[in-house]
Amino acid sequence: SDGRVILQTPSQPVFEGDTLTLRCLIRDGYKATRVIFYKDNRELQSWADTQLSVDRVSKSDEGFYKCKAWWWWNSSPYSGDSAEVRVSVREGRPKPVLTREPAGEISEGDMVTLSCVVEGGSGGWRYLWYTDRQGAPVHQTDSSSGTGAGYTISAAALSHSGEYWCGAGRGRNTSYSQYSDPIWVNVTALFSRVSLTASPGATVKEGEALNLTCEAAVNKTPRPQLHYTIVRDGEPVTNSTDSALYSIASTEKSHTGSYTCAVESQGVKKSSQELHIELQSKITNPS
Repeated sequence: SDGRVILQTPSQPVFEGDTLTLRCLIRDGYKATRVIFYKDNRELQSWADTQLSVDRVSKSDEGFYKCKAWWWWNSSPYSGDSAEVRVSVREGRPKPVLTREPAGEISEGDMVTLSCVVEGGSGGWRYLWYTDRQGAPVHQTDSSSGTGAGYTISAAALSHSGEYWCGAGRGRNTSYSQYSDPIWVNVTALFSRVSLTASPGATVKEGEALNLTCEAAVNKTPRPQLHYTIVRDGEPVTNSTDSALYSIASTEKSHTGSYTCAVESQGVKKSSQELHIELQSKITNPS
């Protein structure tokens, strides 16, 4: 071999059931007029096509392959042999490996990425993801490399909890892998409770000070930044990431009504129960 003729093979190893595609190429873009493929020095076929495909390969297709090509340049005929390339065929169907990021606890609003890869360095797989909540694949991705592919849940919800697993297929007459081992995704509520309290109480005298405090029980460490909104009769009276407190220095009739507090973080929002604020009128002593 003088290096002019190249036998292009798929990434190794090839798995049983795959389609094996070999290409005989000539450097500098010359077009072959005739090509012969060999396996273990035995001629396989001779024709003008520069590609050889073997459907559903088996262990018997393993061996050393090469090709010989003929072409013309400046009205002169040339020929050359490629170097031998070993094609390895792995018995059985491959089993993908499924991993999850983050590997630890997952809260509402978190991004979750599942990565599936058929190990062994071979590429061209189409990856499919499954969940116990749905019989058909929830997602599929083509991969042209051996690095696998990912399925991303951009903002996890409680409904995303469940088992996930992946499979892969490739080839002209699709050859499928085994399924991966399942991974459990458990999404926990970001807030377990949101409450709104009034001090000194829900019934205050006209002119008294009133403090409304919003509290959220957060189930995530470190605690994420929270955004608080206190609403009276459907209209926001505070909107802040800094304070969960709404202070009224001197109450009047316009401050009565139904109050709720909404806490938001990571795209997750939870509200408190309604708190009714009532006002006692001042009693004027007769003169």
